[in-house]
Amino acid sequence: MAKFPLDIGDTVEESLIFWYTRYFISKISTLTKEGVKNGTLYEECKDALAASPRTLEEIHKIINDMKRAGLNGPSVYIKPLLLFARAIIKSRFESLREIDEDFVQSFLSSDMYDKSDATLTNYKNAIINFLNYVSAYNENEPNSGNGYVFSIKIKKINGVSNNTKKIPEFMTKKEMDKFLKVLDEYEFGRNADAQIVFRVAIKLILFTGARVNEIASLNYKDISFEDDGIVIKLKGKGKKERVVAIANRNIKTDLDLYLKYIHPLCENGRLFCGIMNHKIDLNTRQISKAVEQVLDHAKINKQKNGAHLLRHSYATFVYNQTRDLRLVQELLGHADSKTTQIYTHIDNERIKKTRDLF
Repeated sequence: MAKFPLDIGDTVEESLIFWYTRYFISKISTLTKEGVKNGTLYEECKDALAASPRTLEEIHKIINDMKRAGLNGPSVYIKPLLLFARAIIKSRFESLREIDEDFVQSFLSSDMYDKSDATLTNYKNAIINFLNYVSAYNENEPNSGNGYVFSIKIKKINGVSNNTKKIPEFMTKKEMDKFLKVLDEYEFGRNADAQIVFRVAIKLILFTGARVNEIASLNYKDISFEDDGIVIKLKGKGKKERVVAIANRNIKTDLDLYLKYIHPLCENGRLFCGIMNHKIDLNTRQISKAVEQVLDHAKINKQKNGAHLLRHSYATFVYNQTRDLRLVQELLGHADSKTTQIYTHIDNERIKKTRDLF
């Protein structure tokens, strides 16, 4: 089957329209016509998709008409994918590459906070199924055969569903200290450069609450060095900028070593570059996998072990120390305060302790 550039349109919306069209054509081709009651309408819908719709609304109408014709399968996917597309467009992404696990998690947990557990599961499955399709049929360079892969694994949706607010998992201070001790000693394969690259990247995530893709795409010029630490300008969703800081005691030794011996090899203008190919960005999946390896070695077992656990741990620790929800919102780059409210679970735990007072 033919492959196409990931960002095939002039805008992210145009690229989404292209991939949604291809995705639904593929879906329909795998379904039997057993339930089709109106063969004429069914064929008209197939022809309309093949004619390349120009808007998301056109695709929506075609899939609804397909349902009227008697083919229900595609209609299961259209609503969640349209809502997902609108969230992407609202975020002003410049590339589909900006869709990562954090974004999908935030979309399901925050944007869809009023949905039932069953609906959220269906939405998650639809989104991941679509992204897997795009991963299989895009390519970075014409005829290269190598495409961008969306490595998104969401085991649990943290957020509001039904009438329950789900508490994000996090590491305690003791677990964070254990994690850091193991990180300093852990060997990431046989490549010597990988040891220091992953140590620096992972510590930046843990001590700033940054998303994995924000660290992977961090430009060297966005770091300011001060006497007691460094200040970093991050670009989050929708290219929204925010500033975070990290003390020298938590990063200086590793960062100095990295900047002296490894960073000069990078040719991409970023703080980090590929371990083997210094012209490309550091792979976000490699960072996530490195985090999972350290957590596993440290025997820190949570339902969702990964880089997002570090972000939750950072946010929880900051809120615990400051009780300043607005500060946590700014540090994490949350546009909506509802997303940040999940970290008030600390106060909820204090409230529960009052049960023992009587």
